[in-house]
Amino acid sequence: MSQIVNGNDVRQTRLKVNGAGRDRPVGDALQQWGPPTDTAVSEPWSSAAPPQRRDLVRIVHNQRWWILAFVVVAVALATLYTYSRAPSYRSSADVLVQPRVFAAGTVPQAPDMGSEKAAAGSTTVLTIAAQTLGVSVSTLSDGLTISVPLNTHVLHIAYAAGSAQTARDRAQAVADAYVSYWLTLQPDLSGVSGATTRSRIVPTEVITPATVPTSPSSPNHLTDLTLATIIALLLAFGTAYLRDRFDDRLSGPQDAERTAGTGVIAVLPRQRHTDRSGLPALGTSPRTSSAAYHDLASLVLDAVADRHARSILITGPTGSAHSAIAANLAVSLARTGRRVALFFAERAAQSGGVSADYVRGAAADLPELQVLEREAKSGEFDATELRQLVRRLCSTSDIVVVVGPAALVGANVRALVDAADLLVISAETRRTTRTQLRTAMRRLRPARSKVVGVVLQKPHGARLIRRGTSKPDRPAAESEATPRPPSPGRPAIDGAAVGIGPRPTRSGSATRRDQPAERPANPARPLSTEK
Repeated sequence: MSQIVNGNDVRQTRLKVNGAGRDRPVGDALQQWGPPTDTAVSEPWSSAAPPQRRDLVRIVHNQRWWILAFVVVAVALATLYTYSRAPSYRSSADVLVQPRVFAAGTVPQAPDMGSEKAAAGSTTVLTIAAQTLGVSVSTLSDGLTISVPLNTHVLHIAYAAGSAQTARDRAQAVADAYVSYWLTLQPDLSGVSGATTRSRIVPTEVITPATVPTSPSSPNHLTDLTLATIIALLLAFGTAYLRDRFDDRLSGPQDAERTAGTGVIAVLPRQRHTDRSGLPALGTSPRTSSAAYHDLASLVLDAVADRHARSILITGPTGSAHSAIAANLAVSLARTGRRVALFFAERAAQSGGVSADYVRGAAADLPELQVLEREAKSGEFDATELRQLVRRLCSTSDIVVVVGPAALVGANVRALVDAADLLVISAETRRTTRTQLRTAMRRLRPARSKVVGVVLQKPHGARLIRRGTSKPDRPAAESEATPRPPSPGRPAIDGAAVGIGPRPTRSGSATRRDQPAERPANPARPLSTEK
């Protein structure tokens, strides 16, 4: 069965696409540009929606500067600490502990190494060593370390000091003092049968004497910095995850689509509006963002043809950054040969936006573009007045691009939405919050059937996003290669009568609005369907 859309049979009605001789059913175009569902727009923040998967790559990309700063600061502090420490030298001596005879005539007993270790570090042994070195017992005990290697009868006596010679002398003195103390505890065997001399006891002795170390044992700069880097990375990733988890700002196209409940149709780079670079659509290089704006214009023309629209409103949740998108879109549309009216509904451009005077000066060589703005003396527009104004602009232009105020703070947003045929929402990554975008979409919910999509601005990169395809239907250059002549005989808009500022007269040979201009014979694609 054939499907009836706007009173037309989609099996018989075909739409010319991009003026290249290819066609597609109007039903497919309407499905591609179909408005979001009621649930998606009215409740894009529904808890029933699947949660976002915060994969490691996305978190690292979003929080890369935080991770880099955290690691750099942590490693710098670790470097300062490790190189500020005084060098320490370590020397050691090994003592072999022999079986001990506790009484004359008894069998020698294997040493209890726990007891021998305690004896080696006792005050008695340290007093003997301190008298030899001429230092106090407390001073001697500061850098002393005694250990017993596993399954051995060996005492490992080590000493750490700021001087290599001091470390060697004190380690050797403690080892000698322990051997002397061990010998004094052996009983006299001179009266025992078969033991005529005490020398028959195998004495405990130092088997590895202490030596002078050639390099400090600490600090180990390589080890310290390696551990500091590992710990800093772990802490940086952990804090980056927490920052990303609790950050309400938009992180990318998928985040914007999930929040707004509608598709992202283009990702454009943020522009500085201090000079001519604020209108990159005036450029011709395919390597710049001008190509992305030309592709966006082609996409908008498809939506205009599919929905039989003549006016489009550009707005955003807050600020005036959407005015740059509207201005560049109007320039790209005008470069296709269509008569475009760019209407600034705000009285004055806010921070981060472009003004009507700026666009007039930058696009002075583009006669197809008419820039109008509200007069400072005019009052607030009501819905009826706005509809009449947009209708009059449409009567003298092929397409009207309206720069609306911010959706969350503008007083005329609802009236402008009612007056326009299409609606494009602008958002900025890392600036616009999810709460702001959700609130704006909820406020614009009555116009959900007019929503074309979201245009996302980000610091770098530009790309066009089409539903169902990864590339535009044709190169960006074709969108401006076949201009069409404006329709003659249309009256010029009377700005004073409707409360908008007139366009200043251009000098030179610029084409007037009320006179037809000579154009190439190649017609551009029609804005209406043809059977």
